[in-house]
Amino acid sequence: MIQLYQSGKTRKALIEEYKRTPSSLDRWIQQSENTGSFKEKDNRSPEEKELIKF
Repeated sequence: MIQLYQSGKTRKALIEEYKRTPSSLDRWIQQSENTGSFKEKDNRSPEEKELIKF
């Protein structure tokens, strides 16, 4: 879906075609742009990482 979005397919079309929520697609797009990973551990905030240490 991210590749389709990056190739020009609209966000609205992807949401309708794949029956996803706007927030889930936005999160995937953001993760792809920020870290290139969809794994939770790769997308934790510094605060979350700090809390996990304890």
